[in-house]
This record gives sequence, structure tokens and C-alpha cells, in this order.
Amino acid sequence: MCCYVNIKGVSVFALLDSGSITDSLSPGFAAIAKIPVSKLEEPVPLQLGCVGSRSTIQFGTTVEIQFGLNTVHHYFNIVNIDRYDAVLGMAFMRRMGISMDFKHGILKSGSNPITLILRRDNAGISFHSTRELSMEELRKKWMEQCADLLGTIPLELPPLREINHKIPLIDENKHYAYHLPQCAEALKPQLRAKINRYLQAGWWEEATVPQAAPMLTLTKPKSSNIRTVVDCRKRNDNTIKDVTPFPDQDEYATMWLELGSGLRLICPMPMSR
Repeated sequence: MCCYVNIKGVSVFALLDSGSITDSLSPGFAAIAKIPVSKLEEPVPLQLGCVGSRSTIQFGTTVEIQFGLNTVHHYFNIVNIDRYDAVLGMAFMRRMGISMDFKHGILKSGSNPITLILRRDNAGISFHSTRELSMEELRKKWMEQCADLLGTIPLELPPLREINHKIPLIDENKHYAYHLPQCAEALKPQLRAKINRYLQAGWWEEATVPQAAPMLTLTKPKSSNIRTVVDCRKRNDNTIKDVTPFPDQDEYATMWLELGSGLRLICPMPMSR
């Protein structure tokens, strides 16, 4: 049987295991809830449910737990349990006077009923109707809030932004000797569909110009879908290059580098520079 209990003010997904003689918390939950733990003087062997499957318990903690209408301080072992945040064994259930009716799916602490999370073979984990209603309302709310992210790409131009970028040319009147663009016959249906879609959305527009860079029609890696790339190599050769020098590479070696994880900073020793 599974239920939610409150441990140190945090809602915890717990398993009530009548076959367990120990009460356990996962180390991940203990870290998130900032529960202080103590290292045991000697590790306690933990025998699991199959021959040869065992582990050791090296940490424990005493923490406040609210179960139903009762709030007590209870000792838990810190065990690397899977899926659950806590496993409530016989010691806890005996202390709280818990009775379980598996036939009718009823859990009581004394005379007080506890809301269960029932598992059904054809529906996975199912919540009670009140929770189902709450989750359904939340799902609908989230879908409405994220409709622009979850739906199809809208066929319209995005909001206009300030134009602050310029490509300076060496010779603005230069004529380029472009090759005639070609498209493979197998890709032409996709190209026509893309052109019609982009014209309808206003992303592309038809125009007559003295010269235009050719557009290449290629296939995406590991896919038969097309991608279009404008061949701007000749125009790039006619651009004024930015002569701003790159930073000295030797300076990079002496700088603090922040890694993507944001957890460490590295400064090489002088002999490694």
C-alpha cells in the first residue's frame, strides 16, 4: 500500500511494507529536505528479498513525521531505496496502530482512515476521484498556458524587433557569378510544400531582384526531410571582415573557467600554464 505522509513539512511518497523490519528514508529525499543524518558507528547489514541481495546501512536520523492526525518523532535508516521516498515497516506501523485491509483497500491509523494511492493493473497508479479532478484541472490549465509551445507552429510572422545588425560590403555594386540552383526530383514535392507554406505564413515573399544567392536543397542528417540553405559564400568574400583580434590564448589558460555544471572553478597551476 502506498500513501503520502508529511516528514519535516515535506509531502513524501511512502510505501507501507508489512514485510520490512526497518523504516527507511532515501538519501535523495534527506538531502532535499535538509534532514541532518548521523553516521552509524558500525554499518548494519541490510538483507533484501532475494538470496545474495544485500546492502549496508551506514546512516540514520530521527525526524518528525505526521501520519494521519498523529505527529511523532521517529527513527529512520538512510537506505538507497528505489521509487519511494520512504518505506514504513512494521516498527512504525506497530507504533502508530496501523491496520491494513487489502481486500477493500482500506488503511487506518487507529480509527482514522488514511488516503491511499491504489495501483491497478490496467491503469498504473490511480488517485482518488478528488485528486483525479485536481490533476485534470491542473493539466487543462498547463495545456492552456503552454498552448503556444505544445501546438503546431503558427503560420504568421513573429513580433517585429529592432534591427541592429549590418553586414558591410566591400563593393556594394559587385555582381556575383552564381551557378544555377538545382533540386533533385525526389526532393521537389517537399520543396514545393515548404515554399507554399512559407509564402502563406509571410516568412518568404516573391520578389524580382538583380541577383540572388542560390538556395541549396539538402536532406537532414538521418532523415529524409529537407532543409534549405542559402549559399552566401561569394557574398561573404565581399564583406568587410572584423579585424578585432581574438583574446590571447595564453590569457585563457590563466583565467578561471566556469564549467557548465556551475559547481567547480578551475585555475591551472603555474607549471601547467
